[in-house]
Amino acid sequence: MAFANFYVGHRDKRLFKAYDPHTNTKGREYMNTKIIPHFASFFKDGDKVINIGQHIFWDYSMVFNNMLLRCDYLTTDTDPTQGEPDIIDDITQSKLESDSADGMMLVGMSDVVAQFDKALSE
Repeated sequence: MAFANFYVGHRDKRLFKAYDPHTNTKGREYMNTKIIPHFASFFKDGDKVINIGQHIFWDYSMVFNNMLLRCDYLTTDTDPTQGEPDIIDDITQSKLESDSADGMMLVGMSDVVAQFDKALSE
């Protein structure tokens, strides 16, 4: 399989074998190879990073937990079937405590968050 390396270390094992995750990525290649690694460079070992909206096909845990960086990387989602999130939470009414993370990321969720302004303020 041409894209078999994508599965290595991926936390979510529900990926369809017939689906090529590199097709129709909406700019994900640049995001995954440039933006997210650059964002990760701002953190140090032990920092807590929360990814709002776990995606079933894209897992960034390897960027924040690898041989060079060991962050406490957690994911949240309102739907427990979306990539098996660590925390079930609605970003527009979050249960997360203020200043409880060193960094947060919201990747590709603007199309599914109904109240985006509220999500950003939260």
